[in-house]
Amino acid sequence: MRLHDADWYVRHGEIEEGPFARDILLRFVAHRIISPGTLLRRGTEGQWVEAAEYAELFAIEIAPHPPVTKLDQTAREEAKFARSLAALTPHIAVTAALVAINVLVFVLMLGAGGGLTRAGSSEMLIAWGGNLGALTKDSGWWRLGASLFLHAGLTHLCFNMLALWYGGRFTERMYGNALFLLIYLGAGLAGALSSLLWHDDATVSAGASGAVFGVYGALLAFVWRRRSEVPPAPLARITSSALLLLGYSLLNGFTSSGVDNAAHV
Repeated sequence: MRLHDADWYVRHGEIEEGPFARDILLRFVAHRIISPGTLLRRGTEGQWVEAAEYAELFAIEIAPHPPVTKLDQTAREEAKFARSLAALTPHIAVTAALVAINVLVFVLMLGAGGGLTRAGSSEMLIAWGGNLGALTKDSGWWRLGASLFLHAGLTHLCFNMLALWYGGRFTERMYGNALFLLIYLGAGLAGALSSLLWHDDATVSAGASGAVFGVYGALLAFVWRRRSEVPPAPLARITSSALLLLGYSLLNGFTSSGVDNAAHV
């Protein structure tokens, strides 16, 4: 059979990779990545055929390619890790929806008279469902959930949503859509309840910080429980980013007035 210059896919066991051009296949043969028993497929609609059927692959002498560098190996490991996460959960609809809802609520609050830096004054936060101890305890338990989608200003919103978008995409793929939503809401409600118990009845709290902390806690638990399966580079990047975010948020909560650290802790 002739080896045409087209998009080729290579299959090793259950792992399918590609597409590759003809010259790349020849390089793979030179480095013994492809053996006569390796399965090849031309295009996405072709049939899997053993490489031995393509005599041209093994009849041409190819000068060895430079050895694979550590950077190349790291890139391959990261790409394989990304594919495995995508296979676990193909779509990250929940993370995108949560970010969209938070942003929409903030825009609606602006339209109702809020400002960019102080979109949520105490009065407005209370009117929109802020977690005020006296009202929450007086048959207003719905405020525990509503307060998760309220933010006191643009900086507050941006910090939480950027953190959610970065960590949420990994966490949702790792746990699945439904469980990720439960983690987010469960952690958020637990944080709102902690704030209720921590502060007096005159303090109003709002924000997605507690939920975001729960997302990062779940993320760290997953990667460390299965750290032997996570390549070193993504493991280090995810861990350092999560710890940096959590550390900064806690420090900022302890050193700045107006920041509710109860949900963080």
